[in-house]
Amino acid sequence: MTHPMILGQGKKVFVDGAAPRAFTLVDSKVGSKGIIAAWYIRAGAVETGTIAV
Repeated sequence: MTHPMILGQGKKVFVDGAAPRAFTLVDSKVGSKGIIAAWYIRAGAVETGTIAV
């Protein structure tokens, strides 16, 4: 699971009440300390479903 993290101050990345969006990973890099940088593009509507237990 990926959680977006923004460091520092400035403009909000996700405004209050923003609609969910689907994204597709297009590129990623792993640094020497294990930090992952990932680039995504929008991929249409969010698909929802159910989880059976």
